[in-house]
Amino acid sequence: MKKTIQAKHVDTLSVLRCVKRFETRKDAPRASRWEIHADFPGAPPKVVNAKLRALVLRGLLAGCSLTHNCRGDFTVAPAGDEALRSTL
Repeated sequence: MKKTIQAKHVDTLSVLRCVKRFETRKDAPRASRWEIHADFPGAPPKVVNAKLRALVLRGLLAGCSLTHNCRGDFTVAPAGDEALRSTL
């Protein structure tokens, strides 16, 4: 029996690190949902979108919460930066 992947199975800190990596770009210091999807090939896009939406609602990410069909640009919010620092 195949296990269904849910948003809770996508590691929060891995998502924050992924988004943070894209913030270092000079041309576009944010991560689009498609760039984030590429970092999680084992998770369906709907699952990654659900995780992104949850992290926006928790205040760990800033950006579009994907309630409409947009590009979905994300940055790490101050609370997300604090979560990343606390793991060092």
